[in-house]
Amino acid sequence: MKKLFTAIRKCDLDNVKTILEKSPNLISCVSTGAPKKDEGQSPLQVALKASSSEIINYLLDMGADINFMESADYGNPWRAPVIHDAINRAIMCSRWNLTRPDGLEIFSTEEAANESFEILKRVISLGANLNAKDSFGNACLDRACLQARQILPSANSNDRVLTEELKSDISRIFKLLINNGADLNYIKPNGTGKTYTEDYGAETLGMFLK
Repeated sequence: MKKLFTAIRKCDLDNVKTILEKSPNLISCVSTGAPKKDEGQSPLQVALKASSSEIINYLLDMGADINFMESADYGNPWRAPVIHDAINRAIMCSRWNLTRPDGLEIFSTEEAANESFEILKRVISLGANLNAKDSFGNACLDRACLQARQILPSANSNDRVLTEELKSDISRIFKLLINNGADLNYIKPNGTGKTYTEDYGAETLGMFLK
């Protein structure tokens, strides 16, 4: 089992295939021990965080559970369903940037953005619950908003630019989530008591919440 997670993190597709062809039941195993951040997570969750698109798609081909969420038994207070990991990946593989003295530094590529978006589309098409909550009550749109705020320009800083590429990448993610049933009116328990548009409408993020 440990060999499977090691192969996933090393982006070693051939070894992942060899292990799962020999022991297909490992598609439903969970990580134990080090690294602590992976403990209790499925191969698909770890791949979405740290591996290649080819490995993610192979795990989906093998029937990985697209609605899995790790158990509280492993002691991690923040636990999230697979769809949240797919959203995180799509957002962070968008073409975001930082302003440097010699110009913009872009942190992704069109290829990576497209691949991660297609993975998110596939996970949704396979039946992922778009209103699944993490252990703190955050729904899919909460996760998308929280992640997108980290990379979008803010009123308090001039270190990022909303390029047409970034706008396109983020826009299609939010459209995909909303058009497939993510609840725009969900209000997180113990949160601000506001909807997403009420919370973020005045920010750059607000343009995507429609």
